[in-house]
Amino acid sequence: SVSNNVGVGGNSQSAVALQVVQAATGGSSAAIQLQSADVWHTALTMLNTTGSGSRYTFSQGGSSSGEVGPTNFGLINHNLLRFAWVVNGSNNNIGIGGNNFAPTDSPRSRLHVFSGDVNIEQIGSGIIMKSPNGQCWRVTVSNTGTFVSTAITCP
Repeated sequence: SVSNNVGVGGNSQSAVALQVVQAATGGSSAAIQLQSADVWHTALTMLNTTGSGSRYTFSQGGSSSGEVGPTNFGLINHNLLRFAWVVNGSNNNIGIGGNNFAPTDSPRSRLHVFSGDVNIEQIGSGIIMKSPNGQCWRVTVSNTGTFVSTAITCP
């Protein structure tokens, strides 16, 4: 039978069009590296042409990026014309739900939610914070909506 599948470093599986297999190197190396001298960005786009034709792009900002911002890395949801998330390349802050294609959406805290709610659905889960004395606390909500803080072992 004829196959249009490609295997690099090994044979491609029948359901995989392109498969890259890297031998164990014991160090820090990449199986695939995308490199660009484009001052705007280096990008990898995925497009599914069935159904809604959804398209997403991983984008690494170049030195003059007016999209994700220089040194930043993000995932663009082209259906909504905004970033699903962005990592600030200078401090590793993470932003979720950026409003547009603008480097002004660069996250300004370790986790920055630009728009929308944060939903914690699992009962008993909450937000864990460390007090100045080093004790950890989980903040949850009671059945009446009041905040409850419970001392826990720090993760």
